[in-house]
Amino acid sequence: MVFSTACRSLLFISVFLVVHSLGGCKDYPYASPSPGVLEVRMKTVSANIPYGDLNRLPMQLTAVRAVRSDNAKQDVFEDLRAIRRYTDSYDAFSRAAFDSTLEIGQTYTPPGSYVGLDITTQPLGIVILDGYRTIPITYAADAESFIQLRTPITVEEGKTTIVVVSFDVDSSLVRGAETFHYNPTFFISSLQIQ
Repeated sequence: MVFSTACRSLLFISVFLVVHSLGGCKDYPYASPSPGVLEVRMKTVSANIPYGDLNRLPMQLTAVRAVRSDNAKQDVFEDLRAIRRYTDSYDAFSRAAFDSTLEIGQTYTPPGSYVGLDITTQPLGIVILDGYRTIPITYAADAESFIQLRTPITVEEGKTTIVVVSFDVDSSLVRGAETFHYNPTFFISSLQIQ
């Protein structure tokens, strides 16, 4: 059997491509880290309105975001299974809030350094004291619902970083004649990696 020059060239190219494709496939070791978990909790701090079973301050958090050092933002949803943030209300006067165990967000996060959190919050219009005194809330003239909290936060691969955000009630709610004037004061009070 005699092959023509064109057939030999085609056969040579075919064999070359098969050998090259088999030998050229490699698994490259990628050093992509596993995510960490960022958990945000709220702690209520107040000397003027201590914890009481009948006190209520419903609040809404419409956004919680971790801000990376390159200004990229990571949304922090309610829990690890959430796909978006639902604007549920939280009781800032609950026992969990006074004990700093009120979880307001949890998400998988790329490991790295973060400069802090951005929070958008607002009260839902009233404070209830002793179960029967309903006091309306008005925004102070210079109040902002968007709050930037800047404290360095580190998220490590495979670990949970717990950030406790304190809500200073005494600075946030100033008593007027018949209302509370609201100007939110939040700060990051503790960081823990587990």
